[in-house]
Amino acid sequence: MSWRHSAVITTSALGFGHVLAVMSPVGIMTSGVSHADRGLTGGLAPTAQHIGSAVGVAVLPAVVASATITEGVTAEAGSLTGLRA
Repeated sequence: MSWRHSAVITTSALGFGHVLAVMSPVGIMTSGVSHADRGLTGGLAPTAQHIGSAVGVAVLPAVVASATITEGVTAEAGSLTGLRA
């Protein structure tokens, strides 16, 4: 099997997993809401995901940096040493 076939299969599987991970919760969130408010509810769900992603992108590097930087070395060397350990 060529790398192209592998890429197509992997991308398809990831796309299907993304649909299950995102669309199912949105469907569940909007199921108990009145028809008039479903658009608002459907818009709030991705907004919450985007806020969570933004906070995660901001916080995770700070946590990794604080856990891996050691005394007496540069920040780059300390991070690399901590990540390899």
